[in-house]
Amino acid sequence: MSLKQYFDVGSMNDQVNELITFYRSSIENVSFLVFVNIIIAAAGWLTQIKIANTLGKDAFGQFAFAVVIGTFLQVFIRFGLDRTLVRDLIHYPDRFSALVRASLFLRYILTIITISALLTLKLLFLQYYISWGVFLIITATAILSLDLQPVYDVRQNIKLHAIFFLFQKFFYLILIWIGIFILKDSFSILFIGSSLLISVVLYLALQHNFVMRRMKSRKESYSELANGIVWLFRNNTFIWFSAIAGLVTAMINQVILKEYCGYAELGGYAAAWQFVIAGTLLLDQVSRVGRPAVARITKSGRSKSDQIQFLIKYFSVMIVVVTPVVLFMIFSPEVVFKLLFRPEYHAAADTLPVMGIYLFLFAVGIVSSQYALSARLEKMYFHAVITGSILSILLCHVLIPANGTIGAAWALLISHGTAIIIYSLGISRHLLKQRSLYK
Repeated sequence: MSLKQYFDVGSMNDQVNELITFYRSSIENVSFLVFVNIIIAAAGWLTQIKIANTLGKDAFGQFAFAVVIGTFLQVFIRFGLDRTLVRDLIHYPDRFSALVRASLFLRYILTIITISALLTLKLLFLQYYISWGVFLIITATAILSLDLQPVYDVRQNIKLHAIFFLFQKFFYLILIWIGIFILKDSFSILFIGSSLLISVVLYLALQHNFVMRRMKSRKESYSELANGIVWLFRNNTFIWFSAIAGLVTAMINQVILKEYCGYAELGGYAAAWQFVIAGTLLLDQVSRVGRPAVARITKSGRSKSDQIQFLIKYFSVMIVVVTPVVLFMIFSPEVVFKLLFRPEYHAAADTLPVMGIYLFLFAVGIVSSQYALSARLEKMYFHAVITGSILSILLCHVLIPANGTIGAAWALLISHGTAIIIYSLGISRHLLKQRSLYK
């Protein structure tokens, strides 16, 4: 089908009906995920705002710092498997069980190493720098890397995984609200960290139990398991480095902001960041269904014309989903801060328009990165992300000392936006070049 035919107004109704029928399962999954996450997002938003207003700007900055460090460790432990395991399970279905077990053991090893190192640093060198509450938040965030979401996505058990996720979030939120009402002035980061760790452990236990009970009865030998781990290690090294560099691009500004301006300034930035989180929640629901579809469309035998048409539709959906949030962030930043946050946070409203533009670019970047990784364009993707991470570090040291939170927001937009543009242009060139070869 040509683009002219696809966008022909006269046949639009027939095409919509055809697409709804063909993509009924995907539409149902996205609808269910959006419904679940709207509930989670609403409850989570109110809770985060309550935490921010209860703890105060400085303590909320400590909470945000712990999440950032935990996210760095999470990416280290995941070894890029959150980006490639769906692709590998679809491209090598005969190795499904072996790949799942190998991915878990690899992450178990990295988790033990990471948490042991963190605990050692805490006890020997950072007793006063990292409190036990911060340590627990970092640990809970880090072990989320053991999530088996790719397995549920490939097995078409997305709804069940969403239910497990809903359980974890509500269990955590209930504990937090109990703590707020009972502890009152004694409510602390230590209580938050304990609640988060308990909920995450239960969430992972539910996931792993369901998957392992339905795995093939035959278990791989130790040599087969070791070979699988080595295979994943070799194939994911570039993705791993790219993921770490990508996280540096997106979040190093918060670490540098804390070092230059303190926890209070980071707390203001973290308050504004809640709106980016809300936008990414919506994008994640579409991209979660889209990731297996991208893996299938990039299998050998699929024409470049089909891939281009698929990507046009995918880009369009992501842009439509995120646009309302982006417009709200750009044109009404002060309104929401005055309604939701204490006056000490209001100055951070200036960062929202910049973050809104970033969120729009991020929507484009999700689709581009999924295609790049599924099409095994790892080196091109790696070079683009490394460029963004280096640019991010340089811009943070230039912009943050003089401009605080708004400088951190601009550093994020310019550096991550540059990386997204580079690898988006890279996949465009790849598609057009390959398409010309088939003509």
